[in-house]
Amino acid sequence: MKQGYFAFKEMEIDRIFIKDASERIYHSGAQSLSNLELLTSLIRDPKAAYNLIAHYDNDLRSIGLAGIDELAKIRGVGRVKAEVIKASFEFSQRAQVVKRRDIVIKGPEDIAELVMPQMRHLEQEHLRVVSLNGKGRVLAITTVFVGTLDTSLVHPREVFKEALRRTAKSIILVHNHPSGLPEPSKEDLEITKRIAQAGKVIGIEMLDHIIIGDGEFISLNEKELF
Repeated sequence: MKQGYFAFKEMEIDRIFIKDASERIYHSGAQSLSNLELLTSLIRDPKAAYNLIAHYDNDLRSIGLAGIDELAKIRGVGRVKAEVIKASFEFSQRAQVVKRRDIVIKGPEDIAELVMPQMRHLEQEHLRVVSLNGKGRVLAITTVFVGTLDTSLVHPREVFKEALRRTAKSIILVHNHPSGLPEPSKEDLEITKRIAQAGKVIGIEMLDHIIIGDGEFISLNEKELF
């Protein structure tokens, strides 16, 4: 088990009671709780919460991304508490999804705001296509590929399929990096150039390719990489 800077003595764990955490949520809001107190309130077991925090070195993202079987092996957790954690993490992800009508894209920041909550924690790469009309209004967001991006696997036909059906004026490619780092790879750049060229032939402009990391993003158009 990792200890790191977040090591607690056994006697300190016993001071964190479920009732105390509940009272603080009621009076001060959940944001006032420490990570340990938050997990304690969620799974109703301060010692199991401590074991999770210590094992994952106080990294809630790692806890949320861990599988049920992995979490269940942590001392005191078990399958039921692991399922509660996974359900809570998924709930928080869905709650962040931006749902608005008549979304107009004016720049890469608008795309990032739209898809970041959904894509920042995905465990695999997802390539999505945002289809836009002539005024920059979002017509559709379509997932066209899941897995490691490869120029031989990402076909322009699938990329432009929904855009053609919607009579879109332009598209924006978006994909995530599970590592959390949005720096483009050689494969990313090759795919970008290939799709941009195909768009010129079809008559649908590819405006940008945005790579989503964990809380940050890169616009290949802004970087002048295609």
